[in-house]
Amino acid sequence: MLTETTAKRTPELQGALHAGGWSHIEATSPPEHEYGTMIASRSATRRVPLDDGPAAHRALLVEMDGRALSVAGCYMPLPENGGPGSTLQTDFLLWLAAKLDRHQSKAMVIAGDWNTCIAEDGAGKDLPCADHLVSMKRRGWQSAFRALHPEVRARSWWHPSGSAFRIDDAFLSPGFGGTLRAAEYVTSAGEHALALDRQGARPASTLSDHAAFVMDLDLKA
Repeated sequence: MLTETTAKRTPELQGALHAGGWSHIEATSPPEHEYGTMIASRSATRRVPLDDGPAAHRALLVEMDGRALSVAGCYMPLPENGGPGSTLQTDFLLWLAAKLDRHQSKAMVIAGDWNTCIAEDGAGKDLPCADHLVSMKRRGWQSAFRALHPEVRARSWWHPSGSAFRIDDAFLSPGFGGTLRAAEYVTSAGEHALALDRQGARPASTLSDHAAFVMDLDLKA
């Protein structure tokens, strides 16, 4: 499981996850008023250090013990996170791509909130840094959702104004080699409303402004 988190909320979230059986947890340490990344697993993991880079606390890489799989989690900065005229979003994406492309011959999943999308996944025009998603595809990384749903116009995040965008996704490395069985956006679980299931203003009763992205992977033996 992958989620964004803050330094203040991390201990509380870790406790809740432990209670639910997610006993192997890695998390970054974001500065105050910033967001980091957390990966929780029911199986043992090993954290793989990433060199310092722009907003490096927004990325996390682990290897699954006993399985030939690495999982990277990311929470992309928005252009305004670096202040007026900042290139933080572009710098972060270039830094992350350089780090993770080194592992692309292995089985790897990069998942997270990309804070960008191409026109067909949003409001009819590319968001800033959408070209980086196109570049990933050209380098052999495959969108898990598009692999199974090439024509579906899904959304994963809802703006308070009611517009919606598909900015959350997972990408499979060129060397993944396994089988992708399912990739879906989930807006409810039991009696809990996780996010909107339509366009419109977000009700106060939903837990998030993002849908959960759920995958089922069968790893190559």
